Amino acid sequence: MKDQSPYGLQRFFEFRNDTGVLVPAFAIIRIEEVLSDVAVKIGMPTSAKEWLHAVNGPRDVAIGGRGECTMDFPTWALYDSGSGTPANGEIWKPSAGSFKLTLASNDEGNFPIYGGADGNRVVVGPPFCNCG
Repeated sequence: MKDQSPYGLQRFFEFRNDTGVLVPAFAIIRIEEVLSDVAVKIGMPTSAKEWLHAVNGPRDVAIGGRGECTMDFPTWALYDSGSGTPANGEIWKPSAGSFKLTLASNDEGNFPIYGGADGNRVVVGPPFCNCG
């Protein structure tokens, strides 16, 4: 299925949307906690320096609903068009209070761009730790 991965099959795991807002398809999400029912609790990103980010699958997830996310890369991810159009090789970052990637400056980013933009999403590679 094209919307699941630009390059083949991916593994997805279940999450519960505790963000208080709808989680859009291909959103960057922050893993907060592993729940006892084998799902994870998620939130909105608060910084690019967090290590546990995942990407929502190809469906919106309602408040309190359950969805599937991945940490298998490359994958599609939302980007903020206010930062421009991502180009192959650039580094983008999660932003506090947003499900979209924004263009990084200096060494603050952690998501490499692997492919051209398609509407409001782009192919990203595996994030690297920018925990400093």
